[in-house]
Order: sequence, then C-alpha cells, then structure tokens
Amino acid sequence: MLQKIIIVLLLFQLFSLYACTEKPEKLDPPHLLGKEPISSAAAVNNYHDVLSEWTKRGYRNMTVVHVGPLDGLAFIPAERMKAVKTLLKAGQGGSEAGQKVTYRDYLFAASRLGLIKRIYWIIPFRHLDFIDAEMRTQHFLRTETSHFRPKDVDAMRFNNGCVSGSIFDIETHICSPATMPHVSEPVLMTMDMGFFPAFSVTKGVNKLGAIKEFFDVMVAKQFKVQSLHIISLPSLKAMHGYLSEQSLTLLKEPDLLGRGNPPGLWTARDNADNMLSGGGANEAASFLKDRIRESPDDPYLILMSATARALLMDKAAALDSMSGLCATKPEFCRGIADAGVALRDKGDMSGAIEFFNKALELKPGLDSMRLEFARTLYADGKFDTAASVLSGISNPEYIVASGLLRGDCAYSMKKENEAMTFYEKALAAYQEAGGYRLSSFELESLNRLKAIYEKQNDQKGLKLLSKTPRID
Repeated sequence: MLQKIIIVLLLFQLFSLYACTEKPEKLDPPHLLGKEPISSAAAVNNYHDVLSEWTKRGYRNMTVVHVGPLDGLAFIPAERMKAVKTLLKAGQGGSEAGQKVTYRDYLFAASRLGLIKRIYWIIPFRHLDFIDAEMRTQHFLRTETSHFRPKDVDAMRFNNGCVSGSIFDIETHICSPATMPHVSEPVLMTMDMGFFPAFSVTKGVNKLGAIKEFFDVMVAKQFKVQSLHIISLPSLKAMHGYLSEQSLTLLKEPDLLGRGNPPGLWTARDNADNMLSGGGANEAASFLKDRIRESPDDPYLILMSATARALLMDKAAALDSMSGLCATKPEFCRGIADAGVALRDKGDMSGAIEFFNKALELKPGLDSMRLEFARTLYADGKFDTAASVLSGISNPEYIVASGLLRGDCAYSMKKENEAMTFYEKALAAYQEAGGYRLSSFELESLNRLKAIYEKQNDQKGLKLLSKTPRID
C-alpha cells in the first residue's frame, strides 16, 4: 500500500513539473511570400526582440533568410554568450553591456543557441553580379563585414549563384536577390530596412523601384515563411520609416504587388525622398507643397518638407514643424537629429547644434542622437561640451563608440591620462563584445591610444592593442 502511495505521489510530482514547464508557443503554418498574407509579420527596431521571439516559439535547427547590408555574424566570446543565453531564457530586458544581442551578432547567437542551422544572407551589393563573384565576395568579407577567421573566408566558394561556406562553423550562403536559390523547407526571415537605400543605389532606381524589384524577385522564389520580422535600426533615417510601413503592408496585403501602379502617397514619398537624397532641397520643398495639401496628415511628407526647409535655411519654421510632429509621434523625434546631421554635412555647425539641442530637449533618452550630437560638437572643436553629452549615454550598444570618443575629447584637451582611461575602458568593452568591425573613426581613436602607449613606453598596452580584435 505504501509503495502505491509513493508511486502515485511521484507521478503527481512529475505531472506537476511538466504542467508548470513553459511550452513553446503553437506555431502558425508557413505562408508563401508574396502569395499569401503574412499577418504575423512584425516590425521591430532591434534584433534582440527577434531572437527573443524565436526563443519563445521554440524554433530549432531552422534555416534563416536574412535580407540586409549587415551580416549579424560577429563572434561572441563564451562568457558573453552565457549571459545572452541566461537573459533570453529569463525573458527579461538586459541593462548591462553584453546582455543583449545586436544587429552585429544576433545570427551568431541564434546558431550557438541551436535555433538555426543555416543562413542565406541576401546582400544589396553587386558582388554576385560579376564573373569573379567569389573573389569580390571574399574581399567584402575581409574588409567590410564583422571580423571572420581568415580560414573561413578563404574556403568560401561560388556555387549555385551564391558564395558559400562555413563562418564560425555556421553554414552560410551569401547571395543577391536574383541569385538566391529556392529553399524547400520553411524559413525564418529578417528584413533590415537598411537594405533598400543600398539596393536602390546598386540597381540605379529609386527606393520604391528597389522595393518592387526585390519583392517581384522574391515572390518567384516561393519561400515558405514561418516567421518574418522587419527591422528599422536607429541608424535608419526617420524619414525612411516609410520603407518599413510599406514593406509590412505588402507582406500583409500581397495583392498590392500585382497592381500596375503603387498608391499615390507611396509615389509622393518616394519622389520627395529622391529629391532630398539628390541634393534638391529647393525642388523637394516646391514638390511637397502640393503633396501635403493632398495628404496633410502624412508624417513622412511633413518631415521631408521640414527637412527641405531646414536645408534652405528656413530653420525656425522647420524646427517648429518637426517639434510638433515629435510631440504627437515620438518616433519622429529622431528626424530633428537627422536634419542636424544634414546641416553638419553641409558645413552649418551652428545650425546642426541648434537642431541637436532641440532633439535632445524633446527626446533626451535617445542615445543614437546623443552620439551624433557629440560627434558634431567634437568636429566643431567643442571637446568639453561633447564629453558632457557623451556622459549621458547609457545604452550598452554605444558603450564602445561613446567611450572612444570621450577618450578623443580628453586627448584633444591634452589630458592624456584621462584619455587613456576612457580608451582602455572602451577597448575592454569591445573585447568583451566580440568580433565586430570598428569604424575608421574608432580605429583613429585606437591609434591615439597607441601614441600614448608609445610615448609612455607601455609595452603591455602595445601588446594588447596588437591583438585587437582577436578571433580564436
């Protein structure tokens, strides 16, 4: 009798444990891209949300089709990978450096977590269009992507329209939209909206034309999409948010792809964007007067019109219009900073600083704007003010870039010891993060650190720099 009671209790305990275990979400059936509405398609502004969703849904050993200009395959060291895994398992937001994956490394993390087994990376560039596609793509992987092991890059081969091989032991195929082969199994798809500005330049068409050409080609591939995310990173201009909106509409309403002409509003946005991108601020301002009368509530047309006026030195009116848009639609606050960058590039430093100040007054927590503001102040020789702006950055994604720039500010003010402290902290964060490629500006910062080490005959520091980055 006692044995029966014990067995019943043990069975009850096992049942309770099973019942309390979180089960993967029930998966929707896959849908044919461009043929069937993908109602579950979602727009996000970071890749950590994508990986979190994949984890919740319990995907295992899936094939990914990643559309974008960036690889997402930066190496993650073991300790950081452990922190990422713990965070995803807990389903919580990370606040410390290294806890969240980014656009740099989300695919590497997905592979190490067992979520994916194979990657097709569709790039917006022309490397696959030439007879020496293999050599061009290898050069691209050596110079413009995350840092990969030389042996992995050297082993990549052109086959079936793509350059294929293994990157960090992950099966990887690099393709163009046209050369992408048919994939029979259901896929996870990510579409980075930074793809379309680059693809439009590659194809010599406007952005609306680039979207149409891309979707026309992709529909013919008959992808069975299990999950689809559209990503608009903070680096994408606020006025280009329409790329995300329109792409999402096409995914959910694929019948639009078969129509002869796109909606008039889409054409108006694209024409104005093309004028601004080509330096035609006066032409854009004139064109938008009539278009805004037709669509007075469209935030993208309003933002483009205000940007044109800012470049035409009607800055007070532009700021007033942008501020009003920011107050009602906070996601457009970044457009004020975008105008600041445009003014900086035009050489109007005082105008740029005015716009950045207004952007941070209205949206102080947006660290991508804060970093651009600091770069503007640094370029204008306002090193102390730039350092003050940088001190307010808290987003771990910018810890390396902001730390190196703070070092530059101190270095420019002849505070070498303070500069070395900032440089070394940023360098430690970079080494913790893994193997992404530093920008030319960030490499210049490390050259300044090298100059300090050489001046102080710091052999240990020079040796550390010589191993940066190091991918084992």
